Amino acid sequence: MTEPLSDRLLDALGDPVARSILKTLERADLSQLELIERLELPQATVSRTLKLLRALGLVTQSRPGRGVALSLTVADGTSALFLAADRLAEEVLKGELQAQREESADTRRRIIRPVEGGEATHQ
Repeated sequence: MTEPLSDRLLDALGDPVARSILKTLERADLSQLELIERLELPQATVSRTLKLLRALGLVTQSRPGRGVALSLTVADGTSALFLAADRLAEEVLKGELQAQREESADTRRRIIRPVEGGEATHQ
């Protein structure tokens, strides 16, 4: 089972490695090895974070020449994070609206209760 989009976006927004990768790729397209060398991070850490960023559609990879180039899918890393934050906010708002509707319906059911004869009374 995959994590919900909101969880993956929060992971990316809260991860300093993800933010560093986005800022670095903002300046130039790089191979994964070049990225590892510039950030001075373990290969496994960079690979795991790149997988998340690719899954979110924030980073893409292509094969120019002999290597694999990593690049941002939007103009810059800050924009990528703002887009991700917007997507997260939309999900949160949808959830809050649904919860409010359910609470409102529940409140109406408790306040107005039908009585025999078809009339409603307030508690």
